Amino acid sequence: MKKGIVVGVLIAAVITALVAVVALKALTEKRELEFHLRCKLPPGVEGELSSYRVVPYNLSTEEFLQMARVLGLNGTPSPHPDYPGYILVVEQEGYMRSLEYFSETGVFAYSDERVSYPTSPPPQESIPAVEEAREIAEEFMRRWGFWQDNMTPASTGSTTMGVGGKGGEGGQEWVLSRSVSFTEHLEGYPLVGAGAKVSVTVGADGEIGGFILPRRNYTATGVVNAISPEEAYRKLKSGEQMDGLILAEGDVYIKEVYPAYYLSTILEDPGEILPCYVFEGVLEDGEEVQFYVSAVE
Repeated sequence: MKKGIVVGVLIAAVITALVAVVALKALTEKRELEFHLRCKLPPGVEGELSSYRVVPYNLSTEEFLQMARVLGLNGTPSPHPDYPGYILVVEQEGYMRSLEYFSETGVFAYSDERVSYPTSPPPQESIPAVEEAREIAEEFMRRWGFWQDNMTPASTGSTTMGVGGKGGEGGQEWVLSRSVSFTEHLEGYPLVGAGAKVSVTVGADGEIGGFILPRRNYTATGVVNAISPEEAYRKLKSGEQMDGLILAEGDVYIKEVYPAYYLSTILEDPGEILPCYVFEGVLEDGEEVQFYVSAVE
């Protein structure tokens, strides 16, 4: 397989996984954001909080190869072409399968298109129910050493396919797979951001179709002073977000606010992990959005 094709497939897989973290609209300049607080602000976390760094697992090439064999991937791993770590890509029966390890964040990313995105819907009775999919995902994580005591189940979504009907009407929606998400915590606060992605995709008959799973620890690097949620809300309205420009426009109705820790990326060294406030809301059209504001004074 040509290197260009391999890299393109892998980048697309990572982008697809990360896009699920937030639901945001394309940036426009037609209308500025206007925030409306529709909930009570939480108790403040003013005072001293720790900052952290990721301590990734020191994975050897042999251990990476062992994980690949467990997943049924045969081939020779190579250094990742874009980020520190390893990569192995194979094509089987017209479907791409890949395993990546990002050594600066301790994250494994596995994808099997045949299970996660089959070209035709499997028998619906073979798709695990939501709770069963969560149990399968958690059991897989515990069996292979990915489960940590700071994790809790977060949500379970479904990848679907519309079948039949014309013009989007009268058809039937079939479930292709379930995506089970989990949340890590630091000091009791949830870990958020693109780097906090923890998920397992479960397909027909409980087969694992993909995952983004960390194998790492965290070490405290110092102490920072935290601001109040009122001050964080003022920063939000002035455009001070941790993930740059807000990719949305118009009125935003804030429904929930809570403190968290922000981890920016799974791909490379994210630097310090700092406390933040998460503002969850909806746009005028009902689309859900999240904003991360630094809680550091």
